[in-house]
Amino acid sequence: MVGTNYHRELLERSLVAMGNNSRMKRAISNARAGRELTFVYLGGSITSGYNGGEDGCYALLSCDYFCNRFGKVNYVNVSYPASNSTLGLIRAEEDVLAYKPDVVFIDYAVNDTKESVSREVFESLIRRIVKSDSRPAVVLLFMISDVCYTCQGHMQAIGEHYNLPMISCKDALLTEIEAGRMTWADFLTDNIHPNSSGHKLLAELVTNYFDCVDTCEEDPEYIMPDEPFYGNSFEEMKQLDNSNTYVQAIGSFDAVDSSYRFPNGWAYNNATGNMSLVIKQECKSLFLVHKESNRLDTGSIEVYLDDKLAASIQGYASLGFDNPVATLLLKDNISKTRTISVRMSSQDIFKEFTILAFGYC
Repeated sequence: MVGTNYHRELLERSLVAMGNNSRMKRAISNARAGRELTFVYLGGSITSGYNGGEDGCYALLSCDYFCNRFGKVNYVNVSYPASNSTLGLIRAEEDVLAYKPDVVFIDYAVNDTKESVSREVFESLIRRIVKSDSRPAVVLLFMISDVCYTCQGHMQAIGEHYNLPMISCKDALLTEIEAGRMTWADFLTDNIHPNSSGHKLLAELVTNYFDCVDTCEEDPEYIMPDEPFYGNSFEEMKQLDNSNTYVQAIGSFDAVDSSYRFPNGWAYNNATGNMSLVIKQECKSLFLVHKESNRLDTGSIEVYLDDKLAASIQGYASLGFDNPVATLLLKDNISKTRTISVRMSSQDIFKEFTILAFGYC
């Protein structure tokens, strides 16, 4: 199929929007002038390279193409399995902005939900990165599962509002699959993860975008809209963990090295009774990030805000693999100091639970 009209049409369909090209044009120009750029790839298991084989991840392949054509790039891939926009936003300062990137690729279309909070978190993440000091080019990627699940609908609406470049695996593949020229097995190893050929095709979708930008005239300087499309109440999200907060009472929890992405959490110690972890924090929005596990000795917690039950959170899931999960505890218009209390559910006091972090703004 490579080199055929069908393949060229696939590439054309994949580029849903060129968006404003001024920041990517600047990146290409700087690379050609000898400046080393920084590319950050932010997403879930697909962008982390799952099933792509050693050095076969589409992110690395596309970055290598840019290096060979335009100049040096510092490749930073901060994607990890089961990550979504909420986790990406909570970790944005550490995982993305700290690198002062020139280009950021964002892939959460099969990891996010279509609920209103998820839409607003995704838009808040876009605004946070686009407005950051290094003024990076931001490219949105839309993946799809074999049952056609994708959040491209609302993500594309957001991308259009901010005039961003958008690349769609859905738009590229569905025509070929419906015409019988491809099957899902040609692209995927399971219901969602590309095989090595799939990663090569994804890389080609990205490099096609690079080529198109290079041959286009430069647009006027990018200006971000002042008003959000869905909302931006989570835009200033920060991470709170055992390294940067004063704990009022540690209770039956120990500060631990908890996860490679969320390394400073708290683990319930079932040998110390069931006393609450207590933290005071000024906020108007609050998420709790916990470790999800398929181990049967994983229990549940109760979270109180100002002595009112805000959520009961189950740490066990049959498909869990010690992956992080974020739960919304609070979304308010008023910022004030809240008392956050966490204790083990009474029926699970001899089980385990790990809090990885909080996200607040």
